[in-house]
Amino acid sequence: MNRGGAGGDDPARPEFSLGRLALTALGAATGVLLLATVVIVVLRPGPVVGLIVALAGVAGAIAAMGVVSTRTTRRAFGPDGNDTPRRDGSDTPRGDGDDTPRGDGAG
Repeated sequence: MNRGGAGGDDPARPEFSLGRLALTALGAATGVLLLATVVIVVLRPGPVVGLIVALAGVAGAIAAMGVVSTRTTRRAFGPDGNDTPRRDGSDTPRGDGDDTPRGDGAG
């Protein structure tokens, strides 16, 4: 699912792909879980240490997914996440929480 205008003609800002985001995040998590598995198989720790390594692997996988998805999203949309200007030309949100223009020109 590409968002029109996310990358545009600028090669420095690639198009945003939800599929690519999911695959890279899951790939990073899989890599961390495989690393934890290898550590457990090679070291053959006791049950408590093995559990600690496994839990650290799960926590590391979650952290890796967060880091990768944040970097991918920021690369596509920029650090502020505001990719497209609003219809009324204003980039600041309205005070009443509604994002649609009022029609009276006030905001």
